[in-house]
Amino acid sequence: MNLRDLKYIVSVAELGHFGRAAKLCYVSQPALSGQIAKLENELNVTLFERSRRSVQVTPEGEQIIAYAKSILSLAEEIKTCAQAAANPYSGKLKLGMIPTIGPYLTPILLPAIKHSL
Repeated sequence: MNLRDLKYIVSVAELGHFGRAAKLCYVSQPALSGQIAKLENELNVTLFERSRRSVQVTPEGEQIIAYAKSILSLAEEIKTCAQAAANPYSGKLKLGMIPTIGPYLTPILLPAIKHSL
């Protein structure tokens, strides 16, 4: 099991169609179906009920897909954290000004700050 497999099952669950999910994931439909079948064998669970016209997520699949979404979200947070560590000057910049001069100084300061970043 890897992140790619999790992305595949989440895509199929959200789109309800193997072909559309394959396009979204930039793989062929047989490749996506094969990977999902391997994952189902590895987990010893059926994630999707397949018919000619539709794909339905099984109750077990619903649980696993919820975990997969959480894992994919955490993986994105890891990437963001690593990028922030690589560039310590990235992220949010908060400025504090007193209300009486803020409206006058902000238009002057922001372009200078933006240019220096």
